Amino acid sequence: MGAAVLSTAALVGIQEAFAQGSLGIAGSGSAMPPAVVAAAERYLAERSSKLVATDLTGTSFTKIKGMVKRGLPVMVWSTIDAETPVYTSLRTEVEGYPWYRNFHCVVLYGIDGNDALVSDPLEGLVRRDLAWFTILHRACGLMAASIDVAS
Repeated sequence: MGAAVLSTAALVGIQEAFAQGSLGIAGSGSAMPPAVVAAAERYLAERSSKLVATDLTGTSFTKIKGMVKRGLPVMVWSTIDAETPVYTSLRTEVEGYPWYRNFHCVVLYGIDGNDALVSDPLEGLVRRDLAWFTILHRACGLMAASIDVAS
């Protein structure tokens, strides 16, 4: 499946999740893991795929690293430019999920020594310091999602 096709279908699903109130944050361009997983599940079901989307929120970074080392990319909620999350005094969470101004999602697709290999929609393929990426994952609420073969 092409990335452009998946991205378009996912966006349509996330827009519908906004309307249904399942943690798509209306007007923000942001979505929490349940909305992204719901969009992915819809897309996969429409294509009779044997793949399933999974909300990995709360999963330790050690377990996520293990998944990535086995070849499974993981979408990780992070920050723009991998900076420290910037909270405002107006809102620090949405239904129990952390909410910060520099909210961003990336895909962790590999580990190379002390580097996290990341696909960032704003920067392309980048390397991040693995120790900092681990800290950032926790600071951003341990939010993550993946698509894998159904077990």
